[in-house]
Amino acid sequence: MTEPSVHRILDQAFAGIELTPELQDLKEEMRTNLLARVAELESLGRSPDDAARVAAEEIGDLRAVVVDAADGATEPPAGSWAAQARLASMHKVRPRPAAVAALVVLSSALTATVTLIALGATGAVVMSTVSATLVGLAGALLTCAIVVVALRQETTAHYPVPPARAVGWGAAAAAGVLAVALGATYAGDRTQDGLLAATVGLAVVSIAGLVTLGVTQTNRTKGWVRDAAVQSQDRFSRDPAAAARFGIYSGVVWLAALAAAVAIGLGLGWLWSWTPLVVAVLVEMVLLARMQFPSETRGE
Repeated sequence: MTEPSVHRILDQAFAGIELTPELQDLKEEMRTNLLARVAELESLGRSPDDAARVAAEEIGDLRAVVVDAADGATEPPAGSWAAQARLASMHKVRPRPAAVAALVVLSSALTATVTLIALGATGAVVMSTVSATLVGLAGALLTCAIVVVALRQETTAHYPVPPARAVGWGAAAAAGVLAVALGATYAGDRTQDGLLAATVGLAVVSIAGLVTLGVTQTNRTKGWVRDAAVQSQDRFSRDPAAAARFGIYSGVVWLAALAAAVAIGLGLGWLWSWTPLVVAVLVEMVLLARMQFPSETRGE
């Protein structure tokens, strides 16, 4: 049932649209991707028809993607916002309901915990040192869970963070939250020197952990996002050689302008020495325009 289900979904998406060679290629590419995703979902226990439906939903509005591809006259230019939005719709990953529900519950619990910590720090709610510490520990554990669940989710633009690294981010964030909670408790009772030492120690651990994880974090951005970012860059960012040539040309222009300014100042008077500098600005603007937006007929 898998392939007939995928075929039916694609036939509905392409219904009434003339299949050009480009659209036929798109249809076959979609078919290949859908079948691969369906096979993955079936291995997780879903029925063939349900797997085909879920795979199609993960892509998004297939009909809209096909209509956009069929309308070549309105094809957005590469690197434009419209082109990036279209790419995002084609690669859209829907959030998992279980993960969304877990984040909502954990965030609500964390909000209540942080509110209780704040009330205890201001004296609105009387808590013992032990109680305040336990509340802070609960807030830290909730923070760790939220960070881990969030980083373990695949998104439209990013791959999930590996489990061990996600736990590391969660632990570092939890240490920071616990440091804040203990610091608030110490502010209400300055006699507890142990709280101050724990606050400083946890703050150092949190900062060190976050910095280490940030420095060693690998790129989890998906390929289509990186490609779109490259397309939206200016020419100098895409072509370092062109940027180098522009720098050399600019140096020559300004050295010549300065030399001409000095020569005119000594020969005709300093009242006219500024004219080469104005000419240099105009030449620089033209040079920048030609380097950033080269003619298609030139080999630039």
